[in-house]
This record gives sequence, C-alpha cells and structure tokens, in this order.
Amino acid sequence: MTTQITALPAPPSRAVPSTFSENMDDFLGAIPAFTTQANSLAIEVNALAAAAGYPNTQALYNAMINSGLLGGFRNKIINGNFSINQRGVSGTVTLAAGAYGHDRWKAGAGGCTYTFATALNITTFTITSGTLVQVIEGVNLQSGIHTLSWSGTAQGRVDSGSYGATGLQGTAVGGTNQSIEFGTGTLSKPQYEPGTVATIFEDRNPGLELFLCQRYARPLVASEATGFTWSTTSAQLISYGPPMRATPALSSISGIQINAIAVTAVTPSAGQRGTVVLACTVAGGFSGTAYIGANLNAVGAGAMLTCEL
Repeated sequence: MTTQITALPAPPSRAVPSTFSENMDDFLGAIPAFTTQANSLAIEVNALAAAAGYPNTQALYNAMINSGLLGGFRNKIINGNFSINQRGVSGTVTLAAGAYGHDRWKAGAGGCTYTFATALNITTFTITSGTLVQVIEGVNLQSGIHTLSWSGTAQGRVDSGSYGATGLQGTAVGGTNQSIEFGTGTLSKPQYEPGTVATIFEDRNPGLELFLCQRYARPLVASEATGFTWSTTSAQLISYGPPMRATPALSSISGIQINAIAVTAVTPSAGQRGTVVLACTVAGGFSGTAYIGANLNAVGAGAMLTCEL
C-alpha cells in the first residue's frame, strides 16, 4: 500500500496570538513524522520506477511531465503525428529525391514512395521504397545526447549513422541542423528528444503544429494577399501568415491572378513582422498607373511559399 502523508496541523499565526504558542508546538511536533512519511514515499516511487523498467526516477518524471500539462516542445521533430498535410498528398505518394510530401517530411537521396492511413487519430506511414527524411533546424537543438524513438517496423538513423530499431541515440550540436531518416516499413509517432531515455510520444495541439510547419512552408491563398499596382504591368502584394524561416520561394505561378489578370512572374521577399512581399508582373491591363488596389483573387493548385531545409 502506498504511504499516506498525514496533513500538517494548522500553522501558527501572529494574527491569533492567543493560540500562537500552542499551534507552533503542534506544527513543529508534526515535522519528524512528516519527514519519515515523505522519505518512505520516495523509496516506494523509486521501487515502482524500477519495476516499470525506468533506469531512474528522472526518467519517470520526464514521462509524467511529457504527458501532462507541462509537456511541450520536448520532441524536436515537427509534424511527428503526420497530421499536417498542406500539400494535400493522397493515395500512393511518390516523391523524387528531396521532394516534400507531408509537411516537414521529404524523400531521401533515392526518392521515396509511401502510403498512409489514420486510425484513432494516429497516422501511420507505410514506406515501400526509398527513405523519408526530416531535417531538424539547428536553432531548435541544444548540444548533447538525444534519443530517437518511434512505432513500427521501419528502421531509422540519425544523420549518416547506422540504421537501427527504436531507441537509438544521436548527438546534437547546438545550432547545427540534424537529419532523421527512416527506411522501408511502417512508421508512426517518431520522436527525437534530449536525454538517453525515450519517453511517451508528445501530442501537441494541431493548431500549434500547423504554426510550426508554416515556418517552412505555407500555401499561397486567394484573398489572403493584397496591395497596390505600381504601373499597368506591375503590382506589389503583401501575404500575411506566420513568420517564415527565410525569404521563401514560390513553387508555382500557374493560375495566379491579380484583379482577374494572370501574372507572368512573382518574386517574393521578406516583409515586416513576418509578412512576405510579392512583386508581381502581368502582361498588361491594370487600370491607372499606380496606387490602385490590387488583390490576389485566384491561385492555382500547388502554389506554396517554401523555405524548407
């Protein structure tokens, strides 16, 4: 039976001088028993931790914190539950080397083919050929040993190390990018975390996870960029969204229209407070010469602002 710690008696209070001495004697007199009970409980916690397979109580505390209200950002992998899919890949996903499928996940040097399915809010990849990689940005890493864990039959590795089963370790260097790579097999809930112990998978709020993903890529959406014309053939728009890692590139201009006129070129640049400025060119047709309202009113499929690693 778990040791129960007896509540301490009411502490003395100078606001009630008539009972101060009596309460002080009772309070101090209860301290030895409280200390004994607390030490007994600590011994029981250590024994339970050992029985559960944790090498030390710190690992147990890590697991408790990681799955509780204090959890968050222990997992250095972004989109570890594969719930963010801004590019809208579906079915059998076939990627050329370096191409991205689900957010933050790209094909390795030999390309990658995978399918995916979601059950009970857990998405599982089945990688049938090639490898799948996530590059963790160095600003998210501190120097030291990290542990890589996951569920499934795929083998993984850190950087160019050897492939192995879940629980393998890598050494991070603060400020230096690091690659996590998985080969063929099933894969779900990958986690890369500081320390030598793999803890329970960290579930983050999906809105927060989307925000983290959009540091590296976000779709260009009609009606979410507006600005002014500079001449009959040029306009400058501002695209609003989460701050991006670097000045992004635009993956495609196909189908993009400003004031119902097709664009012929778009050059993104960094704006203020995380905005992206889009310098746009059309063949002609803007009314007036300058400072006429310009709105992005159509965007083709696959138009993404990207600054992936």
